[in-house]
Amino acid sequence: MVSSMLSTARGELPKTSAFDLSAATNVKLEDIWSEPALQLQHGELWISYPFEERYDGLDHKSRHPDLATVAKTQIDLHLTSIVDQAVSFGMRDFTVRWAAGELLTNATQYGALSEMNAAAGLIRLEWRLDRDETGPMFAVAVANPCIRLFDPSRFARMESVDFFAMENSSTNGHLFTIGLLSYLKENTKLTYLWEMANGERMKLTMERIPEDAPDRPANYDELMKPTRVEVFKFDPSNQPIPYSFEEFQQDVANGVGTESVTISCVVSDGENPRDA
Repeated sequence: MVSSMLSTARGELPKTSAFDLSAATNVKLEDIWSEPALQLQHGELWISYPFEERYDGLDHKSRHPDLATVAKTQIDLHLTSIVDQAVSFGMRDFTVRWAAGELLTNATQYGALSEMNAAAGLIRLEWRLDRDETGPMFAVAVANPCIRLFDPSRFARMESVDFFAMENSSTNGHLFTIGLLSYLKENTKLTYLWEMANGERMKLTMERIPEDAPDRPANYDELMKPTRVEVFKFDPSNQPIPYSFEEFQQDVANGVGTESVTISCVVSDGENPRDA
């Protein structure tokens, strides 16, 4: 039995991992699809994913071309169903489509079962619609296999001049994080939770730094996205282990291995990430 992944969006640790990776080799793609549920405020989708390319690039040139066509069609069908329900709940189409779509795209692009198998294998998406006195909100979490630790805050913490001076090469960070931070509901965080083979967990949270924040950095206006970053480490019993951001960066540099990552957040209708 797996826990709800959305507990991470509330700042809690789930009781179990997002999924059992052994299922990735036991589930056939054509057996997992069902018709998108209608008129739900909460749902989840499991995707068996044997492809090395991201889902929006699936076509007749893909490995297993027939299944690739089915996969892309079904993922788009489910995503559209989620968006339609969110819109009927009061959310903007673009907010939900961009947030859920980008998380799925990155899971299919960067997820990998092993060094020898670049396919994501298994992806899980969970979502919930809710509202409070500020209006409707959309909580979403996506989990995928992940073979090593990475720093999703890297680009947000960079000064713009350094970012645009970078050479066009492979990077260890997620550019879409900058846009996703623009949509975070006020007083919520973007959370990354890694499961380790030894049962330990690592967590990184990110939140926007307001212009009037007392901890506003001196180079606030030069940063790609002024962001407050915190890292945590837990033993197999979910007890905290002393851990610093410097240690996290060293672990990233050393390519510390992981089994999976869950990314979660709560978004509301904020600024457009294309303008962020």
